[in-house]
Amino acid sequence: MIVEDKYQIKIFYSEEDECYIAIAPDLPYCSAYGATMEEALKEIQIAKKGWIESAKKVNLPLPVPLEKQDYCQDYYIDGINKGKGDYHTHAK
Repeated sequence: MIVEDKYQIKIFYSEEDECYIAIAPDLPYCSAYGATMEEALKEIQIAKKGWIESAKKVNLPLPVPLEKQDYCQDYYIDGINKGKGDYHTHAK
């Protein structure tokens, strides 16, 4: 398994920014955005890879990937919730 695939992603639509925001909750400050969910997903994959490569270059330990219930208080959906515009994915 590729290391960056272990880290979960959350994508949501930001009315304020008028775009989709993607975050990797386990990787501090790792985020991306796109005009579509697919674009945001593509960009966060690039950002996760860069985050991990940078951490390794400076010998920072990689965070242990959290389970989805460790950071989601109310619910977690695998797939698309069209009512809220949320898209969640997790490690395979």
